[in-house]
Formats: sequence, C-alpha cells, structure tokens
Amino acid sequence: MMSGAASALSQAQRTRLFHRAIAATSTGVVIVDLRLPDQPLVFVNPAFLQLTGYPSDEALGRNCRFMQGPDTDPAAVAEIRDAIAARHDVAVTLRNYRRDGTAFWNALTLSPVPDEEGHVTHYVGVQTDVTAPLQAEEERATLLAREQAARAEAEAAVRVRDRFLSSAAHDLRSPLTAVVGTVQLQQRRLNRGRVPSVDEQRRQLDTLSDLLRCLRSTVDEITDAAQLQMSQSLALRLESIAVGDLVRESVRVVTAARGVPGAMVRVDLPADPVIVVGDRARLDRVLQNIIGNAIKYSLNGMPVRVTVVPGEDGVTITIQDHGVGIPADELPHLFTPFYRASTARGIAGTGLGLSGSKAILEQHGGTIALRSVAGEGTTVTLLLPHTPPSLP
Repeated sequence: MMSGAASALSQAQRTRLFHRAIAATSTGVVIVDLRLPDQPLVFVNPAFLQLTGYPSDEALGRNCRFMQGPDTDPAAVAEIRDAIAARHDVAVTLRNYRRDGTAFWNALTLSPVPDEEGHVTHYVGVQTDVTAPLQAEEERATLLAREQAARAEAEAAVRVRDRFLSSAAHDLRSPLTAVVGTVQLQQRRLNRGRVPSVDEQRRQLDTLSDLLRCLRSTVDEITDAAQLQMSQSLALRLESIAVGDLVRESVRVVTAARGVPGAMVRVDLPADPVIVVGDRARLDRVLQNIIGNAIKYSLNGMPVRVTVVPGEDGVTITIQDHGVGIPADELPHLFTPFYRASTARGIAGTGLGLSGSKAILEQHGGTIALRSVAGEGTTVTLLLPHTPPSLP
C-alpha cells in the first residue's frame, strides 16, 4: 500500500522527480541496456559526466569499456563480465581513466533491473571516485611499512652491536688472559726464588710479545673499522716489505695465539725474495685475519696452505683451507662490515676481518677474492702490487 503522499503523485510526476534526484546526486549513475548490441550506456547523469570528463554524446551509445586503460585490472573486468552474464549484483573497485587520460580509482556497484516479467533488461551502475581515500590509505601503509622497516633496522643494528661487542671482548680477553697468566706464572716463580734462564726469559718475552700483538691487532682493526664507517681513508705507513718474511711472521703469531702447531699451516714461498711497498702492520693484520679464519674454520685440524706467487705486476698470496665453507648465496655479503656467514655461528668473531682486509688491500691498489663451497672449504686470493698506485 502506498502512503497518501506517494499516491498523490502521478506517474509522470514520479518520473520527473526520479530524473531530478538522479541529476542532483553527486555520485555518477549510468544505465546499460542489455538488449542492445554491445550493451551500451543509454543514460548518464551529470555527476558521471563531471567525474569522467566525457560529454554525453561521447558516452551514450558506447560500452563502458572506453573507461578502461593500461592499469585496469583484468580480474576486476572479468568479475564484472561474469556477474552481468549471471544477472547478479557486483561491486568492484578498479582503475578507470577520464577523457583527458588521467587515472582514478572507481568504486563501481552494478545492479540488475528486471522488466515486468522478471527478465533483466538493464543494469544500473553507481560510480564513486575513491582515489583520495585509497591514496591516503596507501600513504598510511607506506609510512607504517617505513616505520616498521626502520624499527627492524634499528633492532638489527642493536643485535649486530651486541654481537660485535661480545666478539670483540672475546678477542681481547683471550690474549689478555694469556698475558696475565704468563706474568702471574713468572711472579710465582720469582717469589719461590727461582730465576728463569736467559733462554726461558726470551721465550716468555716472545710469547708475551705475540699476545700483545694480537691485542693491538684487534684494537687497530676496531679503530680502522670506525674510520671506514665514517668514510675516512686509512693513513698508510709505507715501507719496503719482504713478503716471505711477513707471511712467515704472520703464521708464527697466529698459530701461537691460537695454540695450534705451526706445522698445521704449510707455507710455499718462491726461491727469491719478493719485495713490495706497503703498510707492514696493516698487511700483517690482513694475513693474520685470513690465516686465522682458515685455522678457525678448518675441520679436524686439516692443514692450511699459504702460497706466494710473484708476478710482473705484484704478488699473489693464496690461503686455502678444507673447512666448513660458506653457502653460495652468502658469498656476496661476506665483505659487508659485521656480516658473518651462517657456518660461523657459535664461533667467535667480530665480522670485521674480511671487510677491513678488503679496504686495506684496495687502498694499496690490491684486491681480495674468495671462493668457497659449503662443507669443502675456502680459498682466499690476495693480489698486492709491488707499489701502491699513489706512489711513483
């Protein structure tokens, strides 16, 4: 039953009221005739024309696909097509294009309109520009993602810092403990009235000297890392260096500090001396780092081989071990400061050795390359020119 007010309106009045209401609404409204070829638009309201920029004579009589473009989602179009074929309601949000080519997000609702016999002959479409709220939501999501990424990065940095401090403390504590132990042993002997022989004193002093060199090497490594993090170059103290002597000395210090027999590291040197110009202390640290890693990650005391091969442009030093190796997908990250391979878990280290060695060699005009197979071992190749490029 119609109310008195509604029944007082004639059919013509209701039709005119409907048209005025549709014309006045700020939402785009269209009607599609399913009975005509290609299902064209047969009605568009002013809001639709304003939304799309098309005049009515360019919109009427055309299928609404003219609003589609390169970024219109085919899945959304297929959903619309399937709903119309099944004569169902459908609501989608898709990217459409105005007459001037600008894109917008269109929240589209399509509803079937049946005739007196219940057959769907038309569809009415309601369209709303939701670009602004979607962009605002996207910006909020982007800001949230950035905030989460920044928080994750900060938390990762804290973990790296804590791991580094723990490893650095270990690297400093080990030789320091040995130094204290050696000194205390001599104190006890002296308190008992036992004076060590000259040879014994020399051996003890050599041991202390090696341990103190390890301590200084760790401190220098941290200092250099701080300079490199601030994009500062290292101040090299250049001198002539006999590579064979440097290698032998580095091997001696590393094996003594790690408590392994010197025979574990096999050194192959050329018959004639090879001389380069470089920073002896830093190159010594490079060798100690690489050789120390080879010993540390070797399996069951397998031997480490160090080979020196002279060339016209410089000298090549190869350090090869048969240790735990490194997975292939981790190799590109090995020279990143503080990065440690998954196979190094549970083994002390600062994660600065390789990155610092690379920086030192590059400042000498040299290179470092690494090949590794997980479970088989690692080969590190150092190429050092006879003279750094900054010198004549």
